[in-house]
Amino acid sequence: MVPRLCGAEYLRDYKILATFEDGKTGVVDLEHELWGEVFEPLRDVGLFRRFKFDAEADTIVWPTGADLAPEYLYENAIAVAPPPIAEPGVDQPFFPVSKVRVRTSDTGHKFRRQWAVVADDTREIFSIVPEGYRLVTNTRAYELGSLAFALVFGLSAATRLKLFNVTMPATRSWAHIDLTADGLEFAPWKKDTWLPFLRVTNSYNRSHALGFKVGVCRWICTNGVIFGERSFKLKITHAKDENLEGRLVEEFGHRRFDWTEYGERLQKLTRLSVPPERFLAGILEILGVKPPARLPRQVARRDGWSRLGSHLSGLGHRYQETLGANAYALVNAASEYAGDVKAPLMTTARVDALQSRCGSWVDRVLKRYGSEFATRPTIDISPGSTDAAEQLLALGRGGT
Repeated sequence: MVPRLCGAEYLRDYKILATFEDGKTGVVDLEHELWGEVFEPLRDVGLFRRFKFDAEADTIVWPTGADLAPEYLYENAIAVAPPPIAEPGVDQPFFPVSKVRVRTSDTGHKFRRQWAVVADDTREIFSIVPEGYRLVTNTRAYELGSLAFALVFGLSAATRLKLFNVTMPATRSWAHIDLTADGLEFAPWKKDTWLPFLRVTNSYNRSHALGFKVGVCRWICTNGVIFGERSFKLKITHAKDENLEGRLVEEFGHRRFDWTEYGERLQKLTRLSVPPERFLAGILEILGVKPPARLPRQVARRDGWSRLGSHLSGLGHRYQETLGANAYALVNAASEYAGDVKAPLMTTARVDALQSRCGSWVDRVLKRYGSEFATRPTIDISPGSTDAAEQLLALGRGGT
């Protein structure tokens, strides 16, 4: 027996969000189903969106009298798959969290407008929030993110999502939850593969807005994520009256990722030369990182900058060997550092910001050299980044 329909909501175009009593929530897309005498008039979006949920009939009904069988809605609702289980070594972000009233410990007096966001397993308090704050758990955030992913990469793509990385502090108060999809690989050339990528950002201490980024990552180093013009982003507040699914469909519903165009962008990057001796400077420029003009006297700080220089130089050499002395290798070296939380860190920028800088740099370079790819030009590295690279190399040699 098909579970009862509990509610239906218009999203965008010919898409309906359907919720069933067994907990299944999914998107029904009727764009290619509106034909025949009964449904043809509903191609008028103004009329289509005027359907009503009829609890007695257990379905949706339009003003024309047209309706859909509950079985059809249930079978065709592209449901969100449950959150994938983290593999060993990856933090588990999907733990139960509640919003509870704040009360005094001695009398149990409840504060009228103050609530606490609390971890159910440890009773740890993440934050105090107003009554109008809507708690979005990481599980709920994942479900919304998979909807965004499905809208961009196809409605069946969300069923293949796999958790491969979680950036989360020991307090568990916020998280970047990174997922990719099996079976949707794209190979622009031999031995180089890219995958669809989803990053869900959420917090319980109000440090991060609820956010979704849909883009791609390089398979050989799954932290090598590049967010640029060809990625799609959305940030949402935790306001109680926000229609989350509606916002997602509004933002992502008309977007489709063009793998052919993306492959052409990657090919163009391989045609931009970067002299091997300028790789360190180029990585620093992409990341927006450089040491202070006058290095601090503290040994630990100087050693930190020295380790950073050695680490980035090593990345540069490794990517030159595998991909060549070009802009494609350069940005891959930078993006691997951006996603490696264990690498030497001498910047306050976070993973998400550094990866966004990689994408912004790609966008700028492709625009700058848009008409010169046939001549394989050498990209310019700023004098400031060149000086910063020399400074780090000197530190590595024991200089000042």
